[in-house]
Amino acid sequence: MNTFLLSLLYALIIGVSCSSNNLSDEECTRLGFRREELTRKRCMELGKFGLNTIKEDCLRCVKTDAKSSLRKKYAKARLEVCGCNLASYPQIQAFIKSDRPKQYENLTVKWVRGTLPTMKLLDENGNLAEELSLTKWDTDTVTEFLDEHLK
Repeated sequence: MNTFLLSLLYALIIGVSCSSNNLSDEECTRLGFRREELTRKRCMELGKFGLNTIKEDCLRCVKTDAKSSLRKKYAKARLEVCGCNLASYPQIQAFIKSDRPKQYENLTVKWVRGTLPTMKLLDENGNLAEELSLTKWDTDTVTEFLDEHLK
């Protein structure tokens, strides 16, 4: 057997033996999941796309402890993007050009020359608390993130 098949077989055996337990951060990362970004809702949507095999692992990676249920909230958010790059990110372009940004009174869109789509999250004093790249995000992910993380 080649190494790919052995790796796949090993992953399946580990998956079956751990199917009832939550996975560790390392196991979730190895499977391609970032625990801090997972929600039960997102995992359940995988089934719509015929991805039931990874849906189970996704659900096992969702944090369920008390601390993770308290999502960090930010006072303000600023979506920064360069108009010249916007066509390369049609999902971000669709978000910006829709009525969705108007739903968030504490969200601003700032045009910054040469900047890839970036979300800057600000604290109560307007200081940068966190910065996230939006280059791989779709319109619904941006909306869901803002719903969960803006005050």
